[in-house]
This record gives sequence, structure tokens and C-alpha cells, in this order.
Amino acid sequence: MRAEDNSRIAFVYAFRHSALGLKRRVLKRLRVIGAIEGTSTLVLFGIAMPLKYMAGEPMAVRVVGLIHGLLFIGYCTVLYRAWTLLERPLPWAIRLFVASIFPFGTFIADHGLKREMDKLPSDGDCG
Repeated sequence: MRAEDNSRIAFVYAFRHSALGLKRRVLKRLRVIGAIEGTSTLVLFGIAMPLKYMAGEPMAVRVVGLIHGLLFIGYCTVLYRAWTLLERPLPWAIRLFVASIFPFGTFIADHGLKREMDKLPSDGDCG
């Protein structure tokens, strides 16, 4: 075997590992931001809004609402990146977007993302 054949094999091996790693990182990032965004939704609905309407503290909704809004934009950005990078069909992205609108939606959608991550071959399976 020639040296250039070995370098070609090494390149293909490294490329497959980096592509696999990228898919894992994108899915993990989507799961993490989804959990944080989902938690901010629950804090907004469960703590900030009752403080506003029952205790007369409108600042709670302003602060938590701003944080939640920024996290939602971040989630949408990461979702778009995952959708394009993973080359998933549009209904996949729509389902995850709709899930992010409802309380507990991102937590429910996380189970599907975890299954999807588990289906990816581990680093030792590429060869």
C-alpha cells in the first residue's frame, strides 16, 4: 500500500469522525438549549406571572420575559442550524418549533432527540 493511500484512508476516517461528532454536538446543543428554554417558560408561567397578577410585581414578567424571549430566539437559531446541518425534513423542524411554544413541549420533544442521538453510531463504529 502506498503512503498516499494511507493518507487518503486517514482523511476519510477523520472526516467521518468529525461529521459524526458535529451531528452529536448539534443534537446535544439543541437538547440543552431546549431544556433551558423550557425551564424559562415554566418560570415565566409558574412564578413571574403569578407574581405580576397576585402580588402586583410587573417587573418579574419584564425580566423573566426578556430572558425567555432571548432563549427562545436562541432555540430557534439552534433549531435552524440543526435542521440544515442534519438535513432533516421540514416536518421535523416544525414539530420541534411547535413543541417549544407549549409548556413542557421541549421536554417531551427531548425524548425523540435523545433517541435520535442514540441511533448515531459511536466513535468506535466508524471505520
